[in-house]
Amino acid sequence: MGLEGGIVCKLPPPSPGPGPGALASPVFPDFFKDPLPENFFVPLIEDLMRAFDTGEDSRCSRRDYRQVLEIAIARKQSVARNH
Repeated sequence: MGLEGGIVCKLPPPSPGPGPGALASPVFPDFFKDPLPENFFVPLIEDLMRAFDTGEDSRCSRRDYRQVLEIAIARKQSVARNH
């Protein structure tokens, strides 16, 4: 990649699967391959209800939901500050 002033920044190509630093490639969970339903929220609620009723884990962890909530709050705050 060329930068101003003739500086060249060489980036290593990503390797398949997880790797360190810039060599890392995204790794996606298997359920990303599932087609999205017409109403996206219905399966999410059904999955949470199934996990509650059976005591099994839901497809997303509590940590996943917390991080999504943090992103949503940060986005709303950013818009409110005209960023």
